[in-house]
Amino acid sequence: MANLLRRAAAAVGLGGRPRSEASRSQAPDGRAWNPSGWWWCMEHQRPENPPDMPGHRRLGPYASAADAAAWRERLDERNEQWDRDDDRS
Repeated sequence: MANLLRRAAAAVGLGGRPRSEASRSQAPDGRAWNPSGWWWCMEHQRPENPPDMPGHRRLGPYASAADAAAWRERLDERNEQWDRDDDRS
């Protein structure tokens, strides 16, 4: 479980090091922050643009409403890949 949490944190840029002022305005992968993307609202269970709920109740941003709606499938695919990677080690 600890490995899963470390990998998930690393995937979103939470490696434990403070981020510089310049990098705070960018996504973890280096893309500029895009407030106009699509968000999955955990409260309403639907894609939203712009988001209607605070950050702790939404996922995103995603490039499209379809990508936002498919958040669970993407999560499951990543977890399965990580499980396969763990089995190989």
